[in-house]
Amino acid sequence: MQLKAWRVAKGKTQKWLSEATGIDQALLSKYENGTTPLPRNARKIERATNGEVSLEDWYPQGEE
Repeated sequence: MQLKAWRVAKGKTQKWLSEATGIDQALLSKYENGTTPLPRNARKIERATNGEVSLEDWYPQGEE
């Protein structure tokens, strides 16, 4: 699932996601607009979204 679609569907803000992941809000905005996160940040997002947005969404083969 795309990050922005997940966030909007769950009624979460970028600020909430930033606090939940420890990732700067401006960087999260870039991820929502097509920038691929580093694998470590993708994993933080995966944990914060309970796996609904996963590493495989950015790295389809699970490659890091």
